[in-house]
Amino acid sequence: MKVTTTILCLLATAMAVNGADLGTLKPGARPAVAAQGRELPRKAALPAKAPGKANFYVLSSDNSGTRLSSFTAGYSSVLSTVMDISSASGYAGTSVGGDFYYCDYSANSSGGITAVNWNCVDVAAKSVTFTKSQTTANAVCMDMTYDASTSTIYGMSAMADVLVTIDPASGKAEFAVETLPFYTLSADAGGQLYGILLEADGEAALYTVNKLTGQAVKVGNTGVKMLTSDGYAYFQTAAFSRNDGRLYWLTPSASGTDLYRVDVATGRASMLCTLETLEALCLFDLPGEVDSASPAPVSDIVATAEGMSVRLDFKAPSTTAGGDALAVLSGIEIYRGGDITAVYSITNAEPGKSYTWTDSEAKAGSNTYRLVAVNDKGESLPAYATAFCGEDYPVAPASLTATTGDNGYPLLSWSAPTKGLNGLDVDPAKLSYNIYRDVFGSEELIATGVTATNYTDADLDMSRQAYPYYYVSAVTSAGEGPKSLPAGTHTGPAYKLPFEEAFTEGAPATAPWTMQSLALGGAWEIGIVSNAPGTGPYTGAAMLIFKGFVGVAEGAEARIVTPVLDFEGVSPELHFHFFHADFGDDMHFDDHMLVEVSVDGGDFEPIPGADLYQYTANTRWTEYTFALDKYAGKKNVCIGFHGISAAGMDLVVDNIRVIARESGIDDIDAAAPVEYYNLEGLRVDRPTNGIYIRRQGSKTDKVLIR
Repeated sequence: MKVTTTILCLLATAMAVNGADLGTLKPGARPAVAAQGRELPRKAALPAKAPGKANFYVLSSDNSGTRLSSFTAGYSSVLSTVMDISSASGYAGTSVGGDFYYCDYSANSSGGITAVNWNCVDVAAKSVTFTKSQTTANAVCMDMTYDASTSTIYGMSAMADVLVTIDPASGKAEFAVETLPFYTLSADAGGQLYGILLEADGEAALYTVNKLTGQAVKVGNTGVKMLTSDGYAYFQTAAFSRNDGRLYWLTPSASGTDLYRVDVATGRASMLCTLETLEALCLFDLPGEVDSASPAPVSDIVATAEGMSVRLDFKAPSTTAGGDALAVLSGIEIYRGGDITAVYSITNAEPGKSYTWTDSEAKAGSNTYRLVAVNDKGESLPAYATAFCGEDYPVAPASLTATTGDNGYPLLSWSAPTKGLNGLDVDPAKLSYNIYRDVFGSEELIATGVTATNYTDADLDMSRQAYPYYYVSAVTSAGEGPKSLPAGTHTGPAYKLPFEEAFTEGAPATAPWTMQSLALGGAWEIGIVSNAPGTGPYTGAAMLIFKGFVGVAEGAEARIVTPVLDFEGVSPELHFHFFHADFGDDMHFDDHMLVEVSVDGGDFEPIPGADLYQYTANTRWTEYTFALDKYAGKKNVCIGFHGISAAGMDLVVDNIRVIARESGIDDIDAAAPVEYYNLEGLRVDRPTNGIYIRRQGSKTDKVLIR
């Protein structure tokens, strides 16, 4: 079973309370059109575009709506409406071939994402090919780009500082690598990614982005101050032109949206004009039109690294772009990266013939090639190939574990990678490792140049209990590879009894509380109001909430775990309040909660009889008491509340206490008679071993009698 563990240390209100069912936008990705609040005039349609210039399409928005528009980049660019686009809170997209793919989403004022759609537009036909609703918000991005060299759509996530890859057919997006919080993302013809970042001084800077590792290298400042609100810039977009190979950037300004051309060698931006629109999003162009009698693209390309050389095997086209037999082929041009001058030419190529060319001047790293076939009617559409030379970036170390050593400090161990991100072999003996530690939400690099596959973190503060997470990355001469999956362990002194946690101030007073997602994204939260039954905390300003109501799959599981407790010299007893509400037979959902115990970091085992369903009684907040005699004298104990979803009601827990157990089944006030009821609500005069509802005067709670 895959387990994802996180630390809960802050108030986390249930997403549906804010209307955020799918995720939350990071602050710099909040829709900001309304903040500008300008009404801009519409101009006449643009005349026919001049060939050979940078011709773009863009989603443009003003107070009258959102539309797909086109323009030719220049000093007097004017938007020409192509078609209207359905209204949404935000958009990001790019083109693949002759189609425009984009994500639209709805969000509330708090940045909660409530709906996501993946769309495809046939630009030539001016029609929407499909719209597919998404169950996750992974495709919600700041900007997107299409890398033709790897046939991949990349996006800069609007929820976290990561790159995602997106399947154009389904809209399914997957996490790729962490990177900097870029506002734009653009791929050149060679597949190199570029991003524009808001620097601390408010100026925009251009970076190259490694799509394998997420590492970013600053090219230079653009010389442009971004328009900001509360320290964040507005949505913007950038793209390379397929006609002239240059990078163009659209960024909001006080008067509209400014169009810049950016020098990728220096980062400097040159302003061309201002487009009269509140926002310009999803900048892209389409493949240039080709004569039907020009060649079809080169096919069957295979790029193979041979040491520091790259061998290209490919086949010349045998048909025209229109599908007829190709009689004459003037040649095939091979371009390296984004170069505009061919590095090699095959003259008088034969249609349908296979060719081989070796680039003996390939560089260390990724080498991308663009192949174009030519005849007297024109050029074919380009075909791409990529090969990696030299020492590869290592994949992430596997099987990272974190345990507590005999000295109390965390001991890490992992398996060395043997492969690189590009599939090349990696020599484990030549690897070094970087160690990262994340404690209380603050990540830091704590060691570099580690050559062993184990490490002891002897610099950790052991004066208080914590649950540090660790990540390990491998390093070769090519650079640092991606981080491993995290591993964590409890450290520091255990809590002595009595232990109490009622989330009085809206967050845990004790630490660390850890949440383990056990299946299908199950989750606990610390919040104020649950979706169902709608109760507030039993006491204090928050409670534990197991999500079982909105957007939760049946069978989702999660465990929320107390800090480590010390039961030395005592016989412990667990108390907590659980909410019961019976809404009738048609509202009986099988969401339930097991109470479990782990000793010395071992597996969690359930407490007998501690399997609680919400609808089995109508006693509202009900106190439970469980004797933990089995664990008396243990020094390293955690208690887990294990929620299992039936996609029904949320489950809530509050007022958790572990005390030294006193004699008897519980303290009883002799001033009032005691009545016992079974879980079906029937009175029991002489209760035997089991769980009962106890009523004494105005007090009702639930007790375990043994």
